[in-house]
Amino acid sequence: PESTTTGGANMSLSARALQAIKSANCRSAFLFLLKITASTLPQPLYFTNSLQAVTSNSIEYLPLSFRLALPAQSKPELATTNLVIDNTDLYGSYLLRTLPTKSRSLVEVSVVMADYPDDIEFGPLYLKYKAGSADLGVANLSLGHEDLANEMWPTHKFGPNSHPGQYGTNVANA
Repeated sequence: PESTTTGGANMSLSARALQAIKSANCRSAFLFLLKITASTLPQPLYFTNSLQAVTSNSIEYLPLSFRLALPAQSKPELATTNLVIDNTDLYGSYLLRTLPTKSRSLVEVSVVMADYPDDIEFGPLYLKYKAGSADLGVANLSLGHEDLANEMWPTHKFGPNSHPGQYGTNVANA
């Protein structure tokens, strides 16, 4: 589909999605698709916020009652996204136990239109699982980007043996 960039944001939507957003009566719903991966999971988990399973690009996304609370774009600090999952069946609590923060858990978020689930309209966004909490009603998962500003820099050591071109050393003679 043809892409149109919206008002200065880093988001590209198809002409069909842009028309649906501007329409007074949109006939197609926008759906979130979640892919959750972690070292503690034998395979990725796929969920959608639809009431029924959705197949997108040959992958079946299972229904799960959730919402994403996206941060305001005007904040200068590193933004955090909250994934709020209905926990009445305690599945959100299971996820919290399965996804320890040290396991490098990753949540991939995409948006599709229900009528065109193979066309990714927005995303994917890659968010790390940071922390979580749950009660009998909801499970809250705090998601965010890599905090590269607080990482040691440079992260790699450079020397004549590992990077001979930077030191004017001929690779063949090194």
